[in-house]
Amino acid sequence: MPAELGKFNTIVANGCFDFCENLVHDIGNVSAALEGGGRFYFTINERRAELPFHDAPWIDATGGLTDTRIFFWTFAETVAAIEQFGLRPLTYRYAPGWENEALQTTIYYGYWVVERIQNRRT
Repeated sequence: MPAELGKFNTIVANGCFDFCENLVHDIGNVSAALEGGGRFYFTINERRAELPFHDAPWIDATGGLTDTRIFFWTFAETVAAIEQFGLRPLTYRYAPGWENEALQTTIYYGYWVVERIQNRRT
């Protein structure tokens, strides 16, 4: 985010991390744009070995039609990225997110609300 836009008290990212290859970098960018006490609402594909298509770091989103990857992050990876940048989890829920027709499966999300710790500087 360009610094001249200032800081935000609310940021929403629904489905944005599906295509982000570097979670730590991207969470850091969001944290830098969030004012102290601000909230970040986001969804993230969560890697879970017990679910089809959720057991690898990424999958081919189009079944070979294009080179488009959907990334999956473990709960621990998401928590580590959040905490590294002065964000504190407020709520978390794991539930179905959307149907992937190419793969004929349901993609499950982690639904997060986090808050930027007041005194954190970035």
